[in-house]
Amino acid sequence: MLEDYQHDYSKVYSWLSWGGLILPEVVRNKDGSLMGFIRYGQPAETTADEISLDYPKGWGMWLDRHHFAGDNTETLCLLWNPIRRGSNFPAVNLCEGIWRGSEAEEDYFRKVLMELSRKVPGGLVLQREQILSYLQSTLEMQFCEVTMPEIPLYLDAVLSKDMEFKVYDPHGRDRNRFTIRGKDIAVTSIKVSLQESKLDMVLKAFRQMDYRFCRRCLFMPEDNLRQELRKMTAKWCPKRQSVRDYMLSKQAGSGGMISDTLVFALDSGVAEEYHRYIREILEAVEVPFVVEDYNSKQCWWGTLPGMFRANGKILPRREKNWQDFLGLKGVEKASV
Repeated sequence: MLEDYQHDYSKVYSWLSWGGLILPEVVRNKDGSLMGFIRYGQPAETTADEISLDYPKGWGMWLDRHHFAGDNTETLCLLWNPIRRGSNFPAVNLCEGIWRGSEAEEDYFRKVLMELSRKVPGGLVLQREQILSYLQSTLEMQFCEVTMPEIPLYLDAVLSKDMEFKVYDPHGRDRNRFTIRGKDIAVTSIKVSLQESKLDMVLKAFRQMDYRFCRRCLFMPEDNLRQELRKMTAKWCPKRQSVRDYMLSKQAGSGGMISDTLVFALDSGVAEEYHRYIREILEAVEVPFVVEDYNSKQCWWGTLPGMFRANGKILPRREKNWQDFLGLKGVEKASV
């Protein structure tokens, strides 16, 4: 009787929020949120101007680095989940300084996306099949090229229909294991935002492996962020509130729910050996991390663009230097 309510983790499309292309640069997801993508290159001699990312609640950003054969790219995903006071009311969580007239939500979002792309040296807004190819690459953990369908809707099903995704008996020994294309997926959460120099050092140690590095930020307004930080630090120095206030005062800048995640695709025969190697590297550079087990699927879902509801148990953080956060010390023109 309850079969219709059972979750089937092997059906990727039933978990993905991806909807369809409604503009060449904009995807509307099944939950009504909008997302767009900016491709940029590697560090170069030119430097980016100072960037301030002060988005209101309901906005999110994924910085996604791919390191596969034929795909060594960096892509930024911007997401907007419009917040309305009623079904017939316009969204209230607009970006400061970017006015919305009578245009539709997707046109306003496109304007914000284009404005952000101009702040990124060499920034290139992805369109049509470029977007579809990027999304499928994130799923498959390999370089993909997708032909534009006649009707670019139901992207959740279209992009995952041929995906080799396997989960295991939820009551068995391998209940937390899952594979893509026959490769074991290892998910590692890094508990701090690494500066670009240290991040480059870590990623170079994994250059012989297929991986994605995803840095996600779900933006929060200042009052919510302050409240969440105080809640998180409530047990710090319980008898010395002044010390706790001092530690909080050292955090500067805006922020939100920020997570750094490494996703590896490992050959099953050597997966345990690579797990040890991952631990050794991160311990050597003294980075706080967790090689996920019980939460591995949730963390993986959260790295996929637009999946802001997944992996929600993240500690809030402030970010002082958004330029370093985005790896924008300098980038050259992107190649698609």
